[in-house]
Amino acid sequence: MFASILLDANQLLLLCLLLVALYVGLNSKRPKHPPGPRGLPLIGNLLDMPTSEDWLQYRKWSEEFSMLNTWLLSRPKLNSTKESDVIYLNIFGTHMVVTNTLESTLDLLERRSSKYSSRTRMPMLVELIGMSWSFSFMPYGDTWRAHRRLAAQEFDSSQTIPKYELTFTRNAHGLLR
Repeated sequence: MFASILLDANQLLLLCLLLVALYVGLNSKRPKHPPGPRGLPLIGNLLDMPTSEDWLQYRKWSEEFSMLNTWLLSRPKLNSTKESDVIYLNIFGTHMVVTNTLESTLDLLERRSSKYSSRTRMPMLVELIGMSWSFSFMPYGDTWRAHRRLAAQEFDSSQTIPKYELTFTRNAHGLLR
């Protein structure tokens, strides 16, 4: 009798844990991505990826998810045409944004570049080891622009090449031997 009560308590505990996990999973704040095919856990959209003529599949998804985005979710369309120009894919945790038109690409890369373009954050290298001074690891901004200006002045090809031309020539001859 005690074993059946214990089994029921274990089942109840398992049910409670599943309900909590489901609640947390449904109510967690996920980053807002453009529309795209829903992926599987861990592998994401790997099985959805086309093996050839991928631009046709991207256009098909663009049309499919713009209708979903407009009708089912009652969100405003991303642009004035029928298709969504931007779709989102995830493969093994790598986030991919596919743009289908030149206009959407220029919009993301030129007009909104400060929002989307910067160096990858590397806390181990930059913060813990202290490499924040390195030009290679700086995020884009005023400090980066100042360092870039100094580097461009120092490595200006009209001044640098004549200064090191003899060294370049010697090394080239050494490689050719």
